[in-house]
Amino acid sequence: MNPYELLKNLPGLQQKAQEMQQKLRTVTVVGESGAGLVKIEMNGAMEVVSVSIDPAVFDAEHAQTVEVLLASAINSAIAEARTKAMEIARSNMGGA
Repeated sequence: MNPYELLKNLPGLQQKAQEMQQKLRTVTVVGESGAGLVKIEMNGAMEVVSVSIDPAVFDAEHAQTVEVLLASAINSAIAEARTKAMEIARSNMGGA
């Protein structure tokens, strides 16, 4: 593509990028681990909205387990947020 065409289209691309960022903030994904004992809710901008931990795991003996479950749930939520971000990006770019 001609570089001058890119420069001419830059305002439109910037507008699409801003629209995509706005859409991402409205998307909600949930990552969970331990069969739902730990749940992380995150928006499409990969900001953690809430953390839910089943009270059954609040035993001092299980601290390490909770840490592992929490990390796993966060990673699961990030993967979901990335998937949603890609879907939104594709739809903003005309389904390409």
